[in-house]
Amino acid sequence: MWGKNYGFWRDREVMQLTLVPEEAGVLGGLAEAMLALVGPAVESQPSEDPFDQLVGLDDDVPPPEEPADPAVHRLFPSAYADDEESSADFRRFTEPGLRQLKASRITKVKQLMAEFGAPGADAKTVDISDQEGRDLLGAINDMRLVLGSRLDITEDHEDTGVDWDADDPRRHQYDVYQWLTWLQSTLLEVIVE
Repeated sequence: MWGKNYGFWRDREVMQLTLVPEEAGVLGGLAEAMLALVGPAVESQPSEDPFDQLVGLDDDVPPPEEPADPAVHRLFPSAYADDEESSADFRRFTEPGLRQLKASRITKVKQLMAEFGAPGADAKTVDISDQEGRDLLGAINDMRLVLGSRLDITEDHEDTGVDWDADDPRRHQYDVYQWLTWLQSTLLEVIVE
């Protein structure tokens, strides 16, 4: 075995991640599902209006609709709960860039997970740059938000799932949620070292 803990850790000045390929496959699969929710990272066509180009806005493009899916709404919440017009303006100015950022982070996670190899192989350790660490932190947080929303978790409590049947599929999802929580915690510890 590697003699190191799984998850994130630091070896001298280098941040590292140790996973078995199956764990990397779970993260890669979650990243794929997240891309379906936030959309792929794509470059938008710039407006021909010089002012719009300066502020990164195109007046001809309507504001994005408020997400109907509660999990997506958790990723892109309304800024003003009691003011639909202001909330739509805020969404118009921020959501396209936020979707682009989230999609970019998720895409980087997918690429990084491919480095861990095929299922059945031994655990592997890869070096993580500071930027990759920040991307992973943002992506893992988003994954937790979506899973938490799907599981109706509003706060982390030890009694979550105690009334679920033994064969309830939410048990597996909750295990993944807890694992993501642990990964996020180890990453935060390494980042602040």
